[in-house]
This record gives sequence, C-alpha cells and structure tokens, in this order.
Amino acid sequence: MVLFLLGLLGLVGLHAGGIDKYMKENVAVMVEMNSNSKSNEILLFQKKMESHPFIKTGTVEFISKEEALALVQKDFGEDMMEFEVNPLFDAIIFNVNSAFMQPDSMQKLKSIITEEDIVTHVQYDVDRVSSISKNMRKVAMGTFILSLLGIFIAASLINNTVKLALYSNRFQIKSMQLVGASWDFIRNPYLKRGLTNGLIGACIAIVGISIFYLFLRNQIPWLGQLANPVYFLILFVVILSVGAGISYLSTYRSVSKYLRLRLDDLF
Repeated sequence: MVLFLLGLLGLVGLHAGGIDKYMKENVAVMVEMNSNSKSNEILLFQKKMESHPFIKTGTVEFISKEEALALVQKDFGEDMMEFEVNPLFDAIIFNVNSAFMQPDSMQKLKSIITEEDIVTHVQYDVDRVSSISKNMRKVAMGTFILSLLGIFIAASLINNTVKLALYSNRFQIKSMQLVGASWDFIRNPYLKRGLTNGLIGACIAIVGISIFYLFLRNQIPWLGQLANPVYFLILFVVILSVGAGISYLSTYRSVSKYLRLRLDDLF
C-alpha cells in the first residue's frame, strides 16, 4: 500500500511537465480583424501566423463574424442575441507553443501582432497565463517533497515489518550459528525471502497504479496525450527497486543484528 501511494506521487511528478505543457498550449489567443479588411489580406495574415515560431503548428483557425455570431446565438439562444447589424468581427484564433507561454513572451507577441494594419485587438486570458507556471512550480515542489517523505515512510514501515517478522525467528537464527553455520549460510534464505516479498509487493503496487491510471484516463481523456511509455518504465523500475531494495537491506540488517547478539540478549 505504501509503494502504491509512492507510485501515485511519482505518477504526478512524471506527468507534471506534460500537464504544464498541455495547459499552456490550450490557452486560446484571439486576434480581431479590422472591419475593412479584405479576404486576401486576412488569408495572407493567417499564413504569416502559421509560420510564426511562437505559434503552435496546426492551431491557426479563421472564424468569420457570421460564424462567430452563430456560435454566440447557439450558446445564449437566438432570441436573446438578435441584432440588426452583426457587432462581431472576423477573427483568427490560435494557440501558442508552451515554451513561449510566459507573460513577457506573450506581451512581445501581442506587440508584434498589433503592428499589423488589419488587426484591431489581441485578446487572451492574461491571468491564466501568469498563474499556470506559478501553480505548476508549486505542484512540482510539493510533489518532490511528498515523494521524499513517501520514500522515508516506505523505508520505515517496510523496515519495521521485516524486523517484526524476523523477531520470531531470532532463536532459530542463533541456534544455526551455535552449531557452526556461517553467517552467509544463515542469512541467504532470509535475504531471498525478503527480496521475493519486496518484489511481490512492488508488482502488486504496479498493477494497482496501472489500473488506477487507466480509470483516470477514461475520466480525463486528454491524459492519454501525455502518456509516455518511458515515464512508466522509469516509475515501475523505481518502485521495484525501492520495494526490493528496502526489504533486502532491512532483512540483512535484522539477521546480522541477531547474529551479533549474545544468547542471553535474545530473551
């Protein structure tokens, strides 16, 4: 259970960068065109935007004022949105590459676009742009701290569990030593069992994490876009290493402790 919780923290940490990128690249930027703009001018400007390094490839979309009005009427109802003259403008909407989704970069991009004669206004969610990076940095730091705490808790609980399990075998360990068995001969069976238990626990945790992730991806479909087999491989190797490593070392320490004790100290 501890390894499962540790794996969930690792899952959040490994996907933090992908979540940050996804959120940044889904902030829409809307550029309103001048009402006197001609279609060939708008088309030329659209192609210029598609080649701009700041802008995410394939996201530039032209929406005419008629299409915009139809969308508004669909959202608010045709009866409430009846106008004699269409008050909306032709617009181009696009998303920005995550590397440039910073307040300074967005302000620079806005200044470049507004220099065009056919542009009247550039609009985007300023507060969202500035808050995404701050919040994701907090999430990353919090996940890192919780992961370290999780590793410490996992080590403590697994170590105490192993110690309690071997406590009942302390006389058997000492008896083998008294009849001349070497330390390695005594330790090896316990080490193998500790390693096996650690691997089994880690495998169960990995299965639980996989099932949880599949459930989460069904609830949040865009998580599938962030899936990277390498991330999962790294996470599973870490869980296996932590589970097996802590169990092995705890068993080694506990058995060695009883081998060093005098017979009278076992009581």
